Amino acid sequence: MSKPSVLKKFYVNQNRGCFSMPKWSLNPYGHACAFRCVYCYADPEEEILPQLDPGQLEIELPNAEFLPVRLGTYSDPYPPVEAELCITRRCLEIISRLGRPIEVVTKSELVARDAELLGKAVVEISINTLDTSISTKFEPGAPPPERRLAAIRALTGKGVHVVARIDPIIPLHCNEENVSALLEALAHAGVGHVIAKFLQLTSGNFDRIKAIDPALADLYQQHGVLQGRYRYLPREMREGLMTFLRKKCDDAGVKMSVCREPDLCFLSSAPCDVHLKALMREHGESSESPKT
Repeated sequence: MSKPSVLKKFYVNQNRGCFSMPKWSLNPYGHACAFRCVYCYADPEEEILPQLDPGQLEIELPNAEFLPVRLGTYSDPYPPVEAELCITRRCLEIISRLGRPIEVVTKSELVARDAELLGKAVVEISINTLDTSISTKFEPGAPPPERRLAAIRALTGKGVHVVARIDPIIPLHCNEENVSALLEALAHAGVGHVIAKFLQLTSGNFDRIKAIDPALADLYQQHGVLQGRYRYLPREMREGLMTFLRKKCDDAGVKMSVCREPDLCFLSSAPCDVHLKALMREHGESSESPKT
C-alpha cells in the first residue's frame, strides 16, 4: 500500500477574503500543536510527535507541480521537540536543495536556528501583542512575545524576509495603544510587511474561548455574524481598529495585508503573497501558469 502524500494543496477561498497564490502545504507535525492557542483549529497537545517522513518528501517534491511550499498551515512546524528531532530542518534542506520557494508560518523563536536555509523564503511570525498577560492567556504553550521579536531581529539581521502576522486581533484585549506599540517594535525589528486578521470563532474554538474569557465569547454570541462556519464581528466593530493599523503602517513605511476579511480587504496596501510571488519570479517560474 502506498503512503499518503505529504504534500497537500493549500486551500484558497476567495469568498472568505483569501487571495493567496497556489502553493503546497506541508505539516511536519501533523494537525496537533504544542502551543495550545485557544483560538486555533489545530488539536491542542502537549506531547507532539513527528507525522512526516522527510524521505517521502524527497520522493514526492521533484515530481510535484512547481509551487512554493508552505510549512505551518495546520500546526506550528517548530514545536519544542523540533530542537532535538530536526524534522522541519530536514524538510527545509530538501525543499531548498530542490529549488522551491519556501513559506514558513510559526510562533517559535527556533526558526532563527535555520536562517541559512531561509535565504529564498518568506518567514511569517505570528505575534499579536507585546502584553504577556494576553499571550499567556490565549497562547499558553507558545513562546512569549519578546522571544518572537528576538527571532525576528535575528532573521532580518541575516537578510531573511520576515512578515509579521498580527493574527488574531482579539477584541476587548487588542486596542489602539497596544497595536501601536506592537507595530513600532516590529518596524524597529526590521519587519516591512504585516498581515492582520480579527479573531473569528467556530464551533471548534468557541467553548475554549468561553472557558477562559466569557465576556469575549458573549460578545461574539450577541453580535457575531456567521459567514459559512466562521463567526465574525460586524464590520463596524472591526473597521476602526483595522483602519488605525493601516494608518500606523503607512506612517512607518510598512506594507499591510488584511487576511480573510472580505469586507475589509480595501484596507490592504499590498497582497499577502507579494514577496512569495517575487521569489517565484526569481526562480524563473510564473505563479499564474506554474510548470508541471
